[in-house]
Formats: sequence, structure tokens, C-alpha cells
Amino acid sequence: MIVFSLAGFITYLAGQAKVLKYAQLNDTIICYAAPGHSNLRIGPPQAYLSRLKSSAAAGAEINMTLISPPHNFARQTAETAAGIWGSLIHSDVPINVEIRFRVMEGEESGVLASTLSDGPYVVRTNGALPTRLYNASLAEKLLGRNLNGNSPDILIDFNTRFSWYYKDDGNPLPGQHDFLSVLLHEMAHGLGFSGHFLVFEDLGYQYYTIPGVFDHFLWAKDPRDGKGDWLLDTILFPIRSEALAVQLQTPPIYFKGPVTRQVGRENPRMYVPTEYNRGSSIYHLDEIYNTKDDSINAMMTFSSQPGEVIHDPGPLAKNMIYDIGWVHTYIDHDTLSDRESLDQPFTVTAKITGDEGILAGNQYLYWSTDGFQSKDSVMMTGTGNPDEFTGNIQVSSLETKVNYYIHTMDNYDRLYTSPSQAPESSHGFYVGEDTIAPVIDHIPIQFMLITEDSLYITAQITDNLGLALTEVEYKINGVDQSPIELTRDTLNNYHAYFDFSGGQVNIGDQIKYRIKAVDGAVAQNTTYQPATDYHDFTIEEIPPSRDFYENDFEEGISDFLTSEFFHDKPVGFNSFGLHSKHPYKEPNKDNTYYDFYAQLRIPIRLSSDNSFLSFDEIAYIEDGIEGTVFGDEDFFDYVVVEGSKDDGKSWHPFADGWDCRANATWFENYQNGILGNSNDSQAIPKEEEKQYRLINMLEDPYFQSGDIVLIRFRLLSDPYAVGWGWMIDNLRIQGTTAVKDYPMLPEGINIYPVPSAGLLNVSIQMKESTDQLQVILVNLTGRVLLAVKFDHPGDTFTKQFDLSHLPNGAYLMKFIAGQQTIVKKVMLAR
Repeated sequence: MIVFSLAGFITYLAGQAKVLKYAQLNDTIICYAAPGHSNLRIGPPQAYLSRLKSSAAAGAEINMTLISPPHNFARQTAETAAGIWGSLIHSDVPINVEIRFRVMEGEESGVLASTLSDGPYVVRTNGALPTRLYNASLAEKLLGRNLNGNSPDILIDFNTRFSWYYKDDGNPLPGQHDFLSVLLHEMAHGLGFSGHFLVFEDLGYQYYTIPGVFDHFLWAKDPRDGKGDWLLDTILFPIRSEALAVQLQTPPIYFKGPVTRQVGRENPRMYVPTEYNRGSSIYHLDEIYNTKDDSINAMMTFSSQPGEVIHDPGPLAKNMIYDIGWVHTYIDHDTLSDRESLDQPFTVTAKITGDEGILAGNQYLYWSTDGFQSKDSVMMTGTGNPDEFTGNIQVSSLETKVNYYIHTMDNYDRLYTSPSQAPESSHGFYVGEDTIAPVIDHIPIQFMLITEDSLYITAQITDNLGLALTEVEYKINGVDQSPIELTRDTLNNYHAYFDFSGGQVNIGDQIKYRIKAVDGAVAQNTTYQPATDYHDFTIEEIPPSRDFYENDFEEGISDFLTSEFFHDKPVGFNSFGLHSKHPYKEPNKDNTYYDFYAQLRIPIRLSSDNSFLSFDEIAYIEDGIEGTVFGDEDFFDYVVVEGSKDDGKSWHPFADGWDCRANATWFENYQNGILGNSNDSQAIPKEEEKQYRLINMLEDPYFQSGDIVLIRFRLLSDPYAVGWGWMIDNLRIQGTTAVKDYPMLPEGINIYPVPSAGLLNVSIQMKESTDQLQVILVNLTGRVLLAVKFDHPGDTFTKQFDLSHLPNGAYLMKFIAGQQTIVKKVMLAR
């Protein structure tokens, strides 16, 4: 049974793009073994052979990782496959392919190989790309950045029930399947020769509400009237319907792409058996391409015979891959702002580049003052800078709204526009009197420690016309001070410092402040934040240090200085705790972040006898991209416990930060709480989901016994997605109850060498005896690579693990004893 529902998606930013990773269908594309024997021999494409002769760089770097290959030649042949596809496509982001070898049983016994791609990802780029679903490798290529860490973009399984020829010279013995031929076939699926149409129980489905990029090109003859229609026409073929099921099982279905049509024949015909075959229907070429006269295109048919050697994807498959985006054109443009006068030209400048060039003389600028009921245009000309073009928009009068877009053609006669759906969507600006005031977004300062000489203040300030003045007005104990100028960091981010290094303030002094922004309009539109009155904060003292601290938060949080943290007992909870706002805030602006924190007023003197901090928590915090670790750009929101050795001037984490992935229940509930088109999780936890967290404050050598530290709990929020937030209860710092009766201590686990070339040594000095120790190694996607149990490990446990078959990169090794789990990072590098 198949349940057609989405478990949720991950949202994150890639430059100016919003990216959502949808819950995976977990459906594979399959290549079947065909009976008989073939003498077909097709060598590698000329592009690959030419690159070998010239030693030119490949258009794409493809990293091949083989898990326990049956023969040494398999690795060399995999590199050949990477070289062939790398000579045909273009990407600045390395493509990671993982190949596994296993015996396939049951229904899979006749399968030669199968492919599962990471994704799908929907990319929304403010018009730079059509809103489509893309496999990971293609999404990364189009965005120009990695989306999934070192996780495989393409996962391929080979069936070792069959006899394989692992060399790349194209000379298999009778009865052998050519490994290189089938690998090239499977890699094509991983690159995007796949989609999301299927048939189940007599109904046809488009599995996701957003179409796949490959599906966008599928065209069929309607069996009712013989006319041609796109399969994505939901009026004729509703997403879940008998009509769609009939069409998906009625040939012919074609792939209609402008690049593919240049092969000089009819549009490629897809494999459409009259009984739907999951894994092979639709997403292979038709069997007509297995004929002698057309065998150059036979690689992407649904099966492969023993002896068959096809080392060239063929012109049809190659150009279909180009159509979906592997040959692409990019338009990079900073949009024009509003203006109040006509005294300067309205000059549009854009950088236009193509993977295989652009069609010279076909770069145009179109604009309209009536919503494109009519339009004007001008050919854009080169500026003298590489790939840069410019053109002027003619505006004749004030009080005019102008919409515009940029148009270019590539060398395959494909039209590209910025924004991509122009003219239905377009860029725009207004010429005339400006009455719109600036917008200021700011998280108020809550306190300042007397030990600090200065205090950092940030704000996000936007205006349609541009800003003439940004400053902070403030008072000390009611006395006006000279305003502080705000400096722009990035497009909308501004900062300044309160400088009290001259001893201007004392303990208990009150600071009142407000942010002022004036735009560049003639009217000097002005905004204050707050709109009325002032924000205020107090200069706080640091009390004497203590050796320990405990708080169950039933009586309040007066020992804490807070920003967006509260004393709360939510509905359904039986006890009070230290809570972030539920849900916590997010900035909803690119390249902008919020920091929320609760800082313990009382300094703690760290002790080597008991340096542990513990608390119960729930963290419904937005998760980062699969495979990322704390510190990565795409880790996104997180919570962390930090210490300061210099009275709050600088902060350092005691341990890595975490998010909802720290607990399986949190993660599952968070994902299930993402509903509809929202990026936010609506999930609300139950109190029984509390988890115990233990942190050794001396695990990082930055902190030493005897240090006097301030401690704070911080939540970082980045744009566009949030969850319920963070709660903390039963805090114990270096108290006698801080450490539960666990058999291991984190510092008692020694892993070496770091990094390891393959042989990894583990030594554990047990704190208490335990009946069993379990060691689990996982990659950063959570896939278990090793799981072993050791009964009665004794006081000292030592073991060497051979990880030489695994690729370079980061892994997590879990040590489980009783109710305790400790996770350590493992690095492999050769």
C-alpha cells in the first residue's frame, strides 16, 4: 500500500533563493536485465575523448564513492563514468555519487541496478528560475552551491546476483553485463532523467503538487480525441484521476524540449507499456531505440542485455538532460529602486552568461507603463565588462509605475527572462513623489553589564527610495546625548556601538534609546523605532562568583538577564521553566539573524572535580540541511550554551549547538507540524518530551579549571522558518546532582588518530560498570554504517575499527551504555 502524503519539508536559503526539500517518495528508477545476448558496441562520446587528448578540465566534477566493490576494476571504471558525464554537463558544485553492491531478492531479483536521488527540492528564486522540483545535483548546479553537505546526491545499487564485467574497455565475456554501460544509465537518472508521475490502483498521480522539471516536457496524444496535450495539464489530466492513469498507460508519450528537437528528428518517444511498470514506465526511452538503425540512443531504454556495451548516453538523452537545466543561462541583475525625478537615466545593467554561450544580439530590455497591455523595448549593449549588458528605460512623466524584464536567447534558441515568468511577473519601480516612510526592524536591548565598555546595536532598515539618515538617539538617566550614526553592513543591515569606555555610566543607570531613519525623498519621510517613547535598559552589576547553581524555575527567573526568554508554564505543562517565546521570532529578511538569550547573572568558578552543567529541555528548533553540523552555514537555527571568561565581552560555546534533530521525537513532530505552504512548524510539544542534557564545561580546552565564567543560553533564528522554540527546566551547574549515575564520561572516550586514514582506535575509561556497550557509526544523513555490541566491556574498553572502505568526510560515532548515549565526531582523510 502506498500512502500519498508528505511528511514535511526542510526550508532554507541559498543566496537569495528559498529552497524546500520535500519528503522523499523513496521510489527508485530501475534498469532491468534483458534476456539473450547483445553484440552492440558504442564507444565513449567525442567530448570525453577530446577532453582526454587535450587534458582539459571537465565541465563538472563527479565524486564516486564505492561501498565494498566486488572487484578492484570497479573503482577505475566508476571514474571513467564520472569523466564521461563530467565532459557532457556543467556544474560548479561537485556531484557526489555513492554506489553500493548487494544481492537483490524477491521482486528485485531481475533488477540490474536502481537509482535514488536526493531530493526533490523546490527552488524559489524571486523569478530567477521557474518553480519546479529538482534532484539535488541539478538544484545545486542551478544555485551554484551545495545543499546537502557530503551526503550523496545520487545513490545507486547494483545487483550482485548477476555476472558483471568491471573493466571499462567494452569487452565483456558471454553472460556478463557491462558495469560501465549500466552505471552511465543510472547516473542519467540521478542527474534528473526521472520524474513524479505514477499509477496506483487504477488512478494516475502527479505525486507532488509542484511538477518535476522533467515532467514539464512530457507531451501525449489524448486517447479521447488524438490531439496533443501536456501531461501537466490538470484540466485534462487531474493530479489524481483515471484519465491520468489511462494516459500514462497509452503510448505514445513524447519529451518535447527545444534542445532535444535540434537532434533533427521527432521528439523522443518515452517507454509507455500498456500496463504501468513502476520504476521503468515513462522515465526511459522507448524500445524503438534498441533497433540497429537507432542504437546510438539505446542507453536509456529500460533494460540491458548481457554483452551490451553503450558508453555514450546518445544525442537524445544528452539533449534531454540539457533541456531540464544541465545547460543553462543565468541573468544576474540588481533591480532599480523608486525615484522622485526624471533627471537621471533609468539604466538597467545585467550580467548574462550561458553554460554554452548566449546568442549574440538577442539581449533585450522590455518595459511597460500599463501592466504590459503595451510595451517598449531596446536592445541591450555591452558595457565593456565581461558578460555585462545595459539598456535605458524611457520614462516621460512623473507619477509613473514602470514594469520591466530582461530577455536573452541561448545558442539553442531557448528564451530566458528575468524574472523567469515574464511578462506575467516582472521587476518594477515607481517614479514620482515618495510618501512611503522607512521600515525599521529591531530586537530591543534588555541590559548591559557594568564590565562592558561598549554595546553593539543592530537594526534592519529598508526603504523603497533609499536612506539619507540612520542614527540612534539616546539618553542617560533622562539626559540627551549626541546621536550615534548607524553604519550599513549589507543591503538592509545596520549597526552601531554605545561607547561607554569613558566611564559615562554606573551600576543602575538607565539608558533610553530609539532608532531614527530618514529616507532620501523630498519630503524626508521619517520613522522612529519605537514609534512612540523609547526602548530602555539598565546597567547591571556582576555579583560575586559561586561554585555551583541550581534552579527548578518554580519561583521565577530573577537570576537571569533575558532577551525574548520568559518565566512560563504553557498549557498542558505541570511545572514552570525558562522558555523562549512560543513560537520564537524569525527576521523574514535575507541575510538577517536574531539572537535570543537568557544569561545567568551569577558567575560560576569552574571546577575540575565536577564541571558539569545539566538541565531538562525541549527544543523544537528549525533543523538545517541534512548532513550539516554545527558551524556550517546551512545548519540554520540552533540553541547553544555559551560561556564568557571576560565578563560578557566575548562568548564561546561549551559544546556544539543543536536543533530539533537532537531527539527523534522532536524531529518527527516538528516535521509533521509543517502544514500546507507554510515554512513554519505548528507542532506543540508535550511536557513528557523533556530530555536530559549533560554538558562538560571543561571538554573544550578553551575553558580551564579555576576560570570564572558567565553562562548564557542562546537561540539563533535565521530567516523564513521557525518552530515552537526552547524550554529549559531543572538547571544544575556543578551541583552534586548535576551528573546522573551514568557509566561513561565524555572526556573518558578517546578516539584517535584524528583524522584517521581508515583504522580508528577507540579507548573508553568507564566510570561505572555496565552490562553492554553498543557502538554505532552513522554518516551525517543518519544512515547506519556500523553497529556492534560488546558484553561486559570492563573498566577499560579498547577496540580498533577498520573504516578504510568509507569515503573521506565527517561521521558520528555513538556509544550507548544503559540509558546513556554519547556522540563523538569522526573524521576520515587520506
